[in-house]
Amino acid sequence: MPAKDTLEADVLRATPVLSGCTAAEQRALAGSAQRRSVAAHEVVFTQGEPCKHCYVLARGQIKLERVTGTIRSRVVGFAAPGDLLDEAALFVSGGHATTAIAVTRCEVLLIPASTYVRFVRRHPRVAWATLLRLSAQVRDLSREMERLVSASAEQKLAAYLLSQHEPVGAVDSGAGARRTQRDLASYLAVTPETLSRTLGKFRRRRWVEARRGRIEITDPQALQKVAEPGGE
Repeated sequence: MPAKDTLEADVLRATPVLSGCTAAEQRALAGSAQRRSVAAHEVVFTQGEPCKHCYVLARGQIKLERVTGTIRSRVVGFAAPGDLLDEAALFVSGGHATTAIAVTRCEVLLIPASTYVRFVRRHPRVAWATLLRLSAQVRDLSREMERLVSASAEQKLAAYLLSQHEPVGAVDSGAGARRTQRDLASYLAVTPETLSRTLGKFRRRRWVEARRGRIEITDPQALQKVAEPGGE
């Protein structure tokens, strides 16, 4: 049977910011990690909570929610296996910026925050990869703010579908659904009813198809035209 740290290293090897490390470096970091099983709908950490660990999603899917002022919580992102959860909180004070909630049953690696920060400081390739990732998040946040203000529901959904690198998780609720319609609507800042109507419109035009609870793009060129400024 593989050693425990080998199993953890397999997860870290699939993590983009750590993929440039040697196998020995990954095993060394894995040796400090603990696995945590998380039930569907269970909270992993809450907004404002001190960041005590680096969280790496090993299996399942997690949604990230944020509350601003008196506004109710809104889904601001989804994490898939290999993703670090709210890693910016490791490097700044103020605690976690989001609340992480399991969408499905998950396994998460927990690496002590001080251990992970020391690892980043000692490995310039990891530090550079982290800088690139956080810079991309800032860029995406700027685009997200612009989209929320000016884009139509059709543009939001088209852009979201095109941003996925594989068939998108189900948007209808039910057993096994990876992303519920309510969660996706919250992320796109539209009502569930608007999302349902827009998705139905895309299906009728044969731009997408729903198969086994997943949305698959059948006409990416049409979606690209919709997603562009001034589309639909």
